[in-house]
Amino acid sequence: MKLTENFSLHEFRCRDGSDVPEEYMDNVRELAENLQVLRSHIQKPITVISGYRSPEYNKKIDGARRSQHMVAKAGDLIVKDMSPDELKDEIVHLI
Repeated sequence: MKLTENFSLHEFRCRDGSDVPEEYMDNVRELAENLQVLRSHIQKPITVISGYRSPEYNKKIDGARRSQHMVAKAGDLIVKDMSPDELKDEIVHLI
């Protein structure tokens, strides 16, 4: 399912194969919309390396107990040719 012009729901699935639960669909849509704004601003593709995490998977990888990934409100991102600090600076600029 396409969420925005450049982001699809499958990009936010948990790495353990779990789908984003229906109760968090509004969260993942908002996250994708915000990432679309970022992508349009930087004009570069964004790779979501971690989106939604099931509580079991989050525990397995020793994620934060209250990680926003578990409610589909967070994403770990990679943008080719941008450092994490450069990406952070662009996000802060947009905020």
